[in-house]
Amino acid sequence: MALSFGVGDYIEGGVLVAVIVLNVTIGFFQEFKAEKKMDSLRALSSPSAAVLRDGKVDVIPRYVSHNAIACISNPKIAQK
Repeated sequence: MALSFGVGDYIEGGVLVAVIVLNVTIGFFQEFKAEKKMDSLRALSSPSAAVLRDGKVDVIPRYVSHNAIACISNPKIAQK
């Protein structure tokens, strides 16, 4: 590109600049859309668990085993 402008071939240099700018622009938007899709997939696959705490259901971001044991050992739940 710089060589084209250096030797005075402005048309070829302009075409090269246009192709590079177009390539960078398309690459940026493709990368941006791909990152948004990956974030959506991460949100779908994030582990969470619904637990019963103090009589109300809470959603926690990760499964913690003692919460499940506490829910199973609750006599009110075991009778139903």
